[in-house]
Amino acid sequence: MLNFFLSKKAVKSISQAVRAVFFRARKRFLNTPVEEKGIRFGVKLPQRAADNREDLSLKGIFDAGAKSEGMVPNPKLYESVERGVSDLLEAHEKLAIARILNSVQSYLSDSDLGSSTANPEKELGKVLQDNFEKVTQDVEKVVNTEANKAKNISTLDAISKISATIGVEDPALYFAGPVDSNTCKSCLKMYFLEDQVTPRVWKTSELKSGYFKRGDTCPCIGSLHTNCRHALCSVMPGYGFKNGKLAYINPGYSVIDAQRG
Repeated sequence: MLNFFLSKKAVKSISQAVRAVFFRARKRFLNTPVEEKGIRFGVKLPQRAADNREDLSLKGIFDAGAKSEGMVPNPKLYESVERGVSDLLEAHEKLAIARILNSVQSYLSDSDLGSSTANPEKELGKVLQDNFEKVTQDVEKVVNTEANKAKNISTLDAISKISATIGVEDPALYFAGPVDSNTCKSCLKMYFLEDQVTPRVWKTSELKSGYFKRGDTCPCIGSLHTNCRHALCSVMPGYGFKNGKLAYINPGYSVIDAQRG
C-alpha cells in the first residue's frame, strides 16, 4: 500500500510558491499591482532597484524601440504585445506548477517503494530547491526573450511608418550589435556578412514573426536566443555601410542590391 502522497495543503503551498515567482515577474515586467503570497523553497528573490524601473518594464522597452527611430510608440500595438506576454506567463506558470508537483510526487513514490536515499527529508528539500531555481531561471528567460521581441516589434512599426512616408514598401533592416568572442554562430551568420564586420541587411518581408529555430534561413523579429545583444535598426535609401558603420553613400544607393548583387 502506498503511504506517501501530496496532501491538499502541500499542493496548495507549492502552487502558491510557484505563483509568487510569477507574481514578482508580472509586477516588475508588466507593472501589474499584485501582492506576493506563498512560501519559498530555497529561492531568495531580494528587492532590486530594477524591480521599480519603468525603462526595464515591457512598456519602457517597447517605447524605447519606437523612440530609437524618432517615432511615438503605438499604444494599440503595445496592448496586443502585453496581452500576448501575459498569456505566455500564465501558460508557463501552469506548466511550472504541474512539473513541480509531478517531480515531488515522483520522489515521494520512490520513497514509498524504498528506492530513495537514507535522508528523505533532506533529499526532498533539494528536489524542491532545484525545481524552484529552474522555475526562476525559466521566468527570467521568458522576460528577456519577450522584452527583446517587444522592442523589435515597436521598432519595426516605427520603421514601417517612416518608410511609408517616403514611398518605401519593403524597408531594409539590419541588427546592430557587437562581434566578439561571445557572439554565437547563429548571430554571426544571420546578422553579418562573411567578413564578420559588415551587418547583413534583410528586407522587412523576410523576417519571421515567430521564434528562431536552428536551420532557419532568415532571422525572426525577436532575438535569435536568450540574452541576445543585437537590436533591429533601419537602413534608409541611400545609406549603406563603411567599415561596419552605417553611412550615407549616395541618393540612388541600395544596400540590398549591393550585398546581393
